[in-house]
Amino acid sequence: MFNIFKKLLGLEPEPEFSQMEVEKPVQKKDISEIRREFYYQIGNILEENLVYSSHSEDVVYTRLKKSLQRINEITDTSKESLVVDKRELKALGEKILGYKDERSLSMVTYDVCGLINKGKYEHPSALRDRVIRRILDWYGLFY
Repeated sequence: MFNIFKKLLGLEPEPEFSQMEVEKPVQKKDISEIRREFYYQIGNILEENLVYSSHSEDVVYTRLKKSLQRINEITDTSKESLVVDKRELKALGEKILGYKDERSLSMVTYDVCGLINKGKYEHPSALRDRVIRRILDWYGLFY
């Protein structure tokens, strides 16, 4: 009962409020910047597995197929940030599922192998850019 009188008379000290830290707002990247980063990720994956036109077709095919599987996995994990609306997200999800199929993946791999063989005498950076653009075109992510 005595505590209630203390509160009513204002004899009890007010609780102190600590200062709140206000977090800075996270700046959202625009879609072109996200796609540019994705472009460089694809290039790094292709370079990790050393997919070059100087190798034999069998070596290029197996390494390229591994690379395309990893690219498909990365695309699957970051698909929400790569597209703007739900319709594009649904289309991208269907394409990712399609490329998980062995037959579709083999078809895509043969397509890229043909592109690499045609550009055998091109500068490696130009050839790499063409391959990356082709991969992005399959997913509908035009760069």
